[in-house]
Amino acid sequence: VAARSAVRGALRALARELADGSAGAGGGENGSGRASSSSVSTMAGLVSAATFSTIGCALDAHAREAAARGWGLPRLVGVGGEKGGNSGSGGGGGDDDGGKNPRRSAIAITDFWPYWKERRDSEANSIDLRSMALLTGPNMAGKSTVLRSVAACSLLASCGLRAPCAAASVPPLDAIVLRAFAADAPSAGRSSFAVEMDETRHVLAAASSSSSSLILVDELGKGTEPAAGAAVAGAVLESLARERGCLGLFATHLHELLELPLEGFGGGEESGGGGGAGGRRRRQQQQQQQQRFCMTTRLDPRSGAKAPAWRLAEGDSTESLAIEVAAEARVDP
Repeated sequence: VAARSAVRGALRALARELADGSAGAGGGENGSGRASSSSVSTMAGLVSAATFSTIGCALDAHAREAAARGWGLPRLVGVGGEKGGNSGSGGGGGDDDGGKNPRRSAIAITDFWPYWKERRDSEANSIDLRSMALLTGPNMAGKSTVLRSVAACSLLASCGLRAPCAAASVPPLDAIVLRAFAADAPSAGRSSFAVEMDETRHVLAAASSSSSSLILVDELGKGTEPAAGAAVAGAVLESLARERGCLGLFATHLHELLELPLEGFGGGEESGGGGGAGGRRRRQQQQQQQQRFCMTTRLDPRSGAKAPAWRLAEGDSTESLAIEVAAEARVDP
């Protein structure tokens, strides 16, 4: 209200000044110059007031709408000497080395839901993200929705705004990268897989240049045959997790990826693990380094068929809902 009043007052003052300047223009060049200089000064103040008013109105609208939708106010940890502790899902947020390595700060979000849906119409999930985690699950189970929700909550928290969750603690982030599905570019002579690789190059570059980044990759490698796609996806995942030490989620339904000897993820026969008790301990330690999440399914009470549960859990998933999705789309070959 105060900002709107200030803008209205500045507009009236500017109108009077311009009118006075026009009336005095015939009185000499000096009077016109003084009026013009004063008008410029008033205009600069008016632009500043209008910008401030717009920002204030936007913040007011956000606060009102977010409160009506039940959005929570996240906590930005590691700012101004604040240190988040390890208090489980939704309450954590601190890193294990006292904040010396911001890439290892956790993102903890409790009861989040898609920002484009109402809370009552959604299945809420919680996540305590402390590494570059692998997210598996069948089609239509909600992997992409989880990635977008984590990105939205982290971005809104970084801006000091409310987010679609009950609570969250987010460390300072200087990059949030969300890589989703790519289409082809015929005019540029690029197939969908070539476009996918171009985007992946930018993802790796962003991860390398950022000391505190959130990387979210969705279905990398789906544009080519499964074996090669899984190999490329595995190499990128391993690089993000081990070499770059990123925080984020890597979503896939390529089951072949789970069989690859990815260092730190416990897949296949871990490279360099060796045999015997020492090798088993090394594999267990590597598996504990990186988190693994999956989207679950349920049985439809009416049809008895498998259906998405839209629930996030720890572990791996090798389930598929491809046939069920095709049937739902009325594909009848």
